[in-house]
Amino acid sequence: MASQPECEPLSPNDYGIRRPLQSQFSQGSSLEGANSNSLWCRQPRRAPSLRENNNNVLRKGWKPLSMEPAILVLLTLLTLLIAGGIEVLAHLSKSKGALALSRTQDEIPQYAMLSYLYAPNIVAVLYSLMWSWVDLDVKRMQPWFELSKPGGATAENSLFLDYPYDFIATVPIKAAKRRHWPVFFAGTVTVVIFWLITPLQSSIMGTGFVNRTEPAIIATRSSMVPLSNQSALLTNEILNTGYATGWLGQNFPPFTTADYAILPFYIDNDPGASQQQLNWTAVTTKLWTELDCWPAAYQRQYPATTEWNFQNGQGCNATVSLNLDSNLAMYYVGYHTSPYEDFHLANSVYCPATENSTHQFLAIWASTTLSSNFSVTPEVNVTALFCQPSYYKQQVVVSITTDDYKSQNTSIQPISPREPLTEKEFNSTSFEFLIATGMPMEEAPGLIITRDYPFERVVEIEPRLNRTDLNLPVSNMVGYALAGRNEPATPYRDPNALHEAFNRAHKYLFAIAVNKLLINETDVGNSTAVSSFQQSGIIVSRLFSAIVEGLLLFVAIFIVSLLWACHKSTSYLNANPSSISRLAAIFRNGSDANKLFRPVDHADEKSLQELFQGDKFRLARSDNNDPKSLYIEKMDDSEQSHSDKRFDKPTGYYEPIRPAVLRREVGLLFAVMQIGALVGISYLKTQSDKENGEF
Repeated sequence: MASQPECEPLSPNDYGIRRPLQSQFSQGSSLEGANSNSLWCRQPRRAPSLRENNNNVLRKGWKPLSMEPAILVLLTLLTLLIAGGIEVLAHLSKSKGALALSRTQDEIPQYAMLSYLYAPNIVAVLYSLMWSWVDLDVKRMQPWFELSKPGGATAENSLFLDYPYDFIATVPIKAAKRRHWPVFFAGTVTVVIFWLITPLQSSIMGTGFVNRTEPAIIATRSSMVPLSNQSALLTNEILNTGYATGWLGQNFPPFTTADYAILPFYIDNDPGASQQQLNWTAVTTKLWTELDCWPAAYQRQYPATTEWNFQNGQGCNATVSLNLDSNLAMYYVGYHTSPYEDFHLANSVYCPATENSTHQFLAIWASTTLSSNFSVTPEVNVTALFCQPSYYKQQVVVSITTDDYKSQNTSIQPISPREPLTEKEFNSTSFEFLIATGMPMEEAPGLIITRDYPFERVVEIEPRLNRTDLNLPVSNMVGYALAGRNEPATPYRDPNALHEAFNRAHKYLFAIAVNKLLINETDVGNSTAVSSFQQSGIIVSRLFSAIVEGLLLFVAIFIVSLLWACHKSTSYLNANPSSISRLAAIFRNGSDANKLFRPVDHADEKSLQELFQGDKFRLARSDNNDPKSLYIEKMDDSEQSHSDKRFDKPTGYYEPIRPAVLRREVGLLFAVMQIGALVGISYLKTQSDKENGEF
């Protein structure tokens, strides 16, 4: 005997459906069952055969406007247009350095700042809203696409799909596993737009400073005055300036540094005249000096005397009396004689004038231990060097800051070998006389030149040396060698330190001297220059713009793929199933489906999925000629037994369903996070105010 299908009692609510019972129950049902223990038999039945439908007609069934080819093509074009606009802005920013270039950030046009601050966000929001419309329609239509297939679809892949409420990051993965390609393409685009493009769009543009360069023309250059006019300009005005820069911290003259001087140049009609941090770059001449020093041979003239003989090894023998009234002494002994100097090297017998000796000087450092016994000659420690300066010139490319006309050391690029600055170009004799004696060399014997009062006196530097423990007064150049260093002079016992001190003094005094010998020339040989300046503007990041453009191109490709998938997807709908009444009409027309679901109308979603797992359903039209009469039917190809599947909860059982985000626990956690963020921001603000913004 054939086994009977397992039956379950019908719920009393099963008879409360307002429609003829003949359309609700299978053939053979009667009203009497309403008052008896009716059974629900989950025995599969064979569904009536559907008439063959033309696939083209099915595909032309109702689909949302957002899935129409025209809308998806417009979205593709809009995506490519946005990517093209970003590329154009990036190209303009790269070619010009920035957009809306201005002198300062405050001077950037208001329309440009508003566009930079708000336009990307507005475009991103509007674009996201448009895509949300498409994405929601695709996700809610996927179950109907599955039900519209000729062979139908399983319940878990159709009736129980819940894409609109799934976590957006998992939607593409679930859709790919189920081969629901419209949802896969739409869900992937949603993730890219909301999690990548929208956050990154704020990094595409930003304000900043841009270094620009423009060609310019040199209108004026400077050169040194002829040799015959230099002696009159080499005055102790140079020493006064040297004292101010060395001891008082005054800035060096234009185009001058502590190590060298460069011949000035000036630009007319500067393209960056009104801009900030303006630099000029051009070819000019660098001038500087270097000291070549070597140890002197020395000895006491007599054991009990204070006079010492110093020899340079080149035929020059100088005698200097080292009268030490204190522990330390420093001397700078030049070659030429002067009433302003106690010692000199010039001597027709012991140090005759030669090409080298007239430019040499003797540097001495001496120390002794003073004794109360004047009958004993104290021991003296001596460091002595003979030095000879050399002067050089060199063609260089240099950048000058126009606010103070100072050269940038790192910008100097030699373009020719260095060459000696000869005595036909620079009066080195007058310069060396000036720095050794403290007064200028007169042009002719007995010639008296009247100068301004400060330039007729030797600069008194001794008050600045009160902590050096030196024997005062000192030679003129000693004060410039120790400029800015009012401390015990014991380190200069080292020959290298002694050499470096006088080398430094020679360098900055020579640079100042060159500045006093300049004259402007309008006959400019090389007039080519470059004006470099800084501007503020809106900078388009090449990195982030390229990333966003790539993502937009990816989105465009997926939208085209979505268009293809939507075109291939079959829809058997004839209207938008967006209202409860339309959904109820579709399910009401399917009597067989009603019989399956009525007894379990109080079951939750999980139980329904378990009960109908593997069962196939499809969307069909009734046998009458009404094209709007749609219903869901169960396919007859699922022959599995349901005898072991029961929903045994009582009929009146009810458990409210509430989304996770609306649960009390989630709300409490969100409130705690908000309060924590508020406390953290308040703390940071308090600390920032306390530290004056340096926290």
